[in-house]
Amino acid sequence: MKPWLTIFVSLIIFSAQAQNKNPFDYGTIQFSATEINYGIVKKDSDGSRKLTITNIGKTALYINKCSATCGCTVPECPLEPLEPGRTGEMRIKYNTSKVGVFAKNVTVWSSDQVNPISIIKVYGEVIE
Repeated sequence: MKPWLTIFVSLIIFSAQAQNKNPFDYGTIQFSATEINYGIVKKDSDGSRKLTITNIGKTALYINKCSATCGCTVPECPLEPLEPGRTGEMRIKYNTSKVGVFAKNVTVWSSDQVNPISIIKVYGEVIE
């Protein structure tokens, strides 16, 4: 067989094998919620909320990074790997010192092979 044909066939076989992998063979992220609705809260009230992250996959799940669209929203993600079936706590704190309607996004990067980037929507209204 010609060398280029061997390489081509090998690439096709490798690609087909990679596509047939079950995503649950890896660490797979699941959130208790993908939105946090603060509703109507008073100015300077407690802006802390919690979510649960569960690894529903078969290998360890790593949270690589979590960040918000602005400095008024501060996420804290679990630093330790989540083994299969384990949960971790994600905290999100919104600064309630500014009056008005708000809508922010928190982005979570993980080792999930299907959804490596997840978005948590954070919204509500702060009143006097």
